[in-house]
Amino acid sequence: MLTEKQRLYLMSEANRSKLLAHSFPKGVLSSLKPFVKGQKAWNEGKTWSAEVRQKIGLGNKGKQCKGMYPKSAEQRQKLSEAAKGKPLAIRWRNPEAVECQKEWMRQLGLQQKGKRKPWLSQRNKEPEWTKKRLRGLNYHPNKYEKQVMQAIQEYQLPYRFTGDGAVILDNLAPDFVSVGDGRNIIEVFGDCFHKPGAWKPIPSGSLEEVRRERFAEVGFRMLVLWVSELQHMSNADIAQRIIDFEKGGNSGD
Repeated sequence: MLTEKQRLYLMSEANRSKLLAHSFPKGVLSSLKPFVKGQKAWNEGKTWSAEVRQKIGLGNKGKQCKGMYPKSAEQRQKLSEAAKGKPLAIRWRNPEAVECQKEWMRQLGLQQKGKRKPWLSQRNKEPEWTKKRLRGLNYHPNKYEKQVMQAIQEYQLPYRFTGDGAVILDNLAPDFVSVGDGRNIIEVFGDCFHKPGAWKPIPSGSLEEVRRERFAEVGFRMLVLWVSELQHMSNADIAQRIIDFEKGGNSGD
């Protein structure tokens, strides 16, 4: 955990400027020109020739990023075994870094409080606006959502993927919605993005109990499939969970 003195040091504007200056070679910061809105980047429209691209490709062939990947299959296996079952905060970040990031996000939130444009807050409550925003992000199903899709297709379950904004309920985009007369929802939740106590603050709209309550208000039941569970489930296991949910069984709460 950071001490109060360390926290104040990191959050100080003057000290951040000093840390930034040490990150660049001497004289580089002073030579940088101020940002001008509308100014084109020096490399805009420029491309490497086919000959140069080929040389770069040959020069990088077979190389690995230093320090990022192990050199042997045995090392990869050892790292994989050591990381299994551990949350993201433990695997990728140390406690001090987590605490520092949370404090920085809290300070940023305080700075932006009250500055949000009223018209934007109003537009964010409109389902069509939310749908357009999600489609603009060009969202595609992730690995675990695809795993659920495979189980749904293999066992011909009446659900379709809607996480791209195809369906908006109370300004939320559920991952899967039942087809036909059913009013059921399936959500695929990553533990680090939806479970309190993860490495970053969780927005209220991403919390399980909040989403469950808001979907219930518009007449939908919600089944939660956690990524930590899906990692150990087969398509048959996933299908059985969905079938049990359809019959009124455990919804993951």
